[in-house]
Amino acid sequence: MRLANATAWARNAAQRVREIDPTWHPRRSLTETAEGEIRAREAEAREAEQRLAELTAARFGDNQGPPLEAPPPRHGSSLAPPSSSDIISAYRVITGMPDTAGGRSSNGTVAFALVDGKPVIGVNSNAPGYTTSDEAAARAMRGLLVERYPKVMATDNLGYMPNDALFHAEANALLRAGEGGRYLGGRTIEMRVDRRLCDSCDEVLPLVGLLSGNPTVRIIDGSGAVWIMRDGVWITRGRP
Repeated sequence: MRLANATAWARNAAQRVREIDPTWHPRRSLTETAEGEIRAREAEAREAEQRLAELTAARFGDNQGPPLEAPPPRHGSSLAPPSSSDIISAYRVITGMPDTAGGRSSNGTVAFALVDGKPVIGVNSNAPGYTTSDEAAARAMRGLLVERYPKVMATDNLGYMPNDALFHAEANALLRAGEGGRYLGGRTIEMRVDRRLCDSCDEVLPLVGLLSGNPTVRIIDGSGAVWIMRDGVWITRGRP
């Protein structure tokens, strides 16, 4: 969250500068750790705010007397809260997961949601941070789905598609949020995922939601498509 806040601060400060000077860019910094990333983003934000102060002073001082005195930089402040994408990127930096620009690959998947104000991150089963408790919850939910929806789930071999959806980031986020996936009734959840929703999740995720208390879940996937599920079906299905 510290890295996500620093990233949001730097991004928003740079955007304000580029409204006046579109060619401006902060100096590049070399980073090797999460702490280094945080310091680099905070330095970029302070540099942007200093440049904004210079540009603003020059703009208002040109024909109205001497340049205005530059306001001091706001250390540790943020012009806007971190976005879901900032938090996902921060998680990838901290855990060493390669970044991604969309699609699906071996780089893994990260999902982020706020549930009752609590941040929840979900990952696929091969990603850093996936635990034995996550696996146990996924297997338990898979057993319930196979029992109740044998026409949808693979019953001859539990490892076949679409059963693999239980071990993907989207289902992991719901299972973590609902302490195993039972206590999400009555909620509206917005989830951001940094990869395109796969075919297995397309088939199975609404049923996971139904057995998790039937919340309304709005998902924005890595391609920018919006998916909304409730009552075991997709209300909106992968619309840009």
